[in-house]
This record gives sequence, structure tokens and C-alpha cells, in this order.
Amino acid sequence: MQIKQAVRPCAVNRKVWGGNRTWAGADTYGTIVSVLATAAKHGIDGIDYLAARARGPDPGLAVLLG
Repeated sequence: MQIKQAVRPCAVNRKVWGGNRTWAGADTYGTIVSVLATAAKHGIDGIDYLAARARGPDPGLAVLLG
């Protein structure tokens, strides 16, 4: 998939929801989208992954990076 096609859902979402109100919000959104996309490429359910990280004692992202 080309980069332009890969970011299209993010651009549409940003326009529908009115963008990010702060730079911190934009950074957070970018991080979450990146984690979800990486999880999908690894065949992992991104929402389940983030929920497990949030509940676990070590909320790091090492599983996706390794």
C-alpha cells in the first residue's frame, strides 16, 4: 500500500472530527494510529493490545517492536 493510501483514513477522520485541538492531542493521535497500524501489520488486534498494555504492569510497546 502506498503511503498516500495508508494515511487517507487518518486524514478523513481528522476532517470529520474537526482536527486536533492541541499539539499534545495531535501527538497522542499520531502515536495511537501508529501503534494500531503496526499491530495490524503484525496480525495483532490493536485494541486488545492497547487494552492489555494499559492493564499490565509494564505498559511498554516492546512486543510490537521486537
